[in-house]
Formats: sequence, structure tokens, C-alpha cells
Amino acid sequence: MLTAYISCFALGGVLLALSLFGDFLEGDADVPEDAGLGAATAIFSVRTLVYGLFGFGACGTALHVLWDGGRPLGAGLAAVGTGLVSGGLASVVFRSLRRTEAGMIEGEEAFVGATGRVALEIGPDSPGFVRVRRGQRRVRLRARLAPLVGPAGQALPEGREVVVVEMKDGVAAAAPVDVKLLED
Repeated sequence: MLTAYISCFALGGVLLALSLFGDFLEGDADVPEDAGLGAATAIFSVRTLVYGLFGFGACGTALHVLWDGGRPLGAGLAAVGTGLVSGGLASVVFRSLRRTEAGMIEGEEAFVGATGRVALEIGPDSPGFVRVRRGQRRVRLRARLAPLVGPAGQALPEGREVVVVEMKDGVAAAAPVDVKLLED
């Protein structure tokens, strides 16, 4: 059982460390709200799993070492309980933060004029994502083509530099950064 505890502790610890540095690495593990998974994404999110693994592994390893391998049932039950509590607590805390304005940058109008890059291709009929910088944070926004974008049917490919020209209902209208656009 010690192997399972240490494995979960190590895997959870590595994933937690990566999540702390995720902004620097431009990582993102969000499940889109329109993925059709409903309430399952709130309970069984990647974040909940990572915190649960870490709590389970840390408690199990500590109790196994503390009790010198004795009381395996007590250590196992405590580890499972700690994993469930830490995962559940993380889920509740982050869900409540998402509902409030804690950690948010002003209103959505603050993104108008921000420049960034296309993170997922934006087509004429299919929205994509852009990643813009506001202050010290990189923010990933759902995006559609701005009405003033050139010939109809032209998509903005991944990596293209864009400017947010409008925000409506949390969706950015993105236009490519071109000299002609800047002259107008």
C-alpha cells in the first residue's frame, strides 16, 4: 500500500506544482461549459482529482511512516477521507471564487483594445479562443471574428496576432493586427 500512497503523493505533488506554474507555462486544463458534461465537471474536475490524489498520498504516506506500517486499515481509511476532503474543499473554494469577482480583472470592457494571439482557430462560423495579457495575467477568452474582418470566410489561424475590438456576453470580437487596421 505504501507504493500506492507514494505514487499518489508524487503524482499529485507534480500536478499541483505544474498548476502553480501553469500561467508561466501557458497551460490550461479547463473543461468547456458546453462540453455536455453538466454537473460532473464541477465534482470530478481535474483540479478536484489532483487535490484528492495529493491529500490521499500525503496522509497515507505520513501515517504509514508514523505507524511503521502498522494499522493499514486505519491509515487507508484516513488517507481516503483526507483525499475526499481535500478534493471536495478545493472544488468548493474554486467554484465560489469563480462565482465572485475575486481574481477577476475589472469588467469585460477592460479587454477591449487588448492584443494577443489566437489560441484556437477562429472561423467565420466557429468561435475559437484568444489569449490576451491584462496586467500580470494571461487570460484565455472565447472569441469570434469581428464584423470588420476582411473577406467573408477567412479564418484567423492559431498564432495570429489579434486585437479585441468588442466584448459581448463574455465573447471577444477579434480582428487581426494589421497595418491597415491600425491606420483606420
